[in-house]
Amino acid sequence: MDYPKWSYDMKMHLYELHPSIWEVVVVGMTPPKNGIPTVEQAQDYFRSAQAVRVITGSFCAQEFNKVRSVEVAKVIWDTLKEAHEGIDQVREGKMDLIHGELEHFIMLKEETMRQMFDKLMLLVSNIRSLGSTDWDDHKVTKKMIRAFTPSRQ
Repeated sequence: MDYPKWSYDMKMHLYELHPSIWEVVVVGMTPPKNGIPTVEQAQDYFRSAQAVRVITGSFCAQEFNKVRSVEVAKVIWDTLKEAHEGIDQVREGKMDLIHGELEHFIMLKEETMRQMFDKLMLLVSNIRSLGSTDWDDHKVTKKMIRAFTPSRQ
C-alpha cells in the first residue's frame, strides 16, 4: 500500500542481514562466462536468492504476480520500483508537481504548527522517495520558517 515506506524498510532489513545482500539488489550480478560461475559469482547468486526470498516473502498475491517468474533480486527490485514510481519521465513529472507544491507551500490560518509540519514533511518525503536530493534538512527548515511567517503577520 505504501511503496516508499516498504522500500525503505526493505532496504534497511536487507542491509541489516548483510550489506552484501543489499549490494546485490542494487548493483546486480555478473553472469558467469561459459556457464561456470567463479566463487564470487556463486556468492552473489546465493545473496540474490536470500534477497529474493526476503523481498517476495513480504508480498501480497498481487505484488507477487508482478514478479512471479523472476529469480534475480535486482530485477525484482527494479520491476517494483518502475511499477510504483513509474519510468524516469513519469518520476520527473511527479517531482516537478511536488516541487511546485513545495515552492508555494504556506501555513493555512486554520492549521496548527504540527499540522503544517506534517503536511510539509509528507511532501518532502514524497519528493525524496522519487529520488530528489534538492530538499535537504536545511532547505526544509527554511521553508518551514517562510511558511509559518506570512500567516502570522
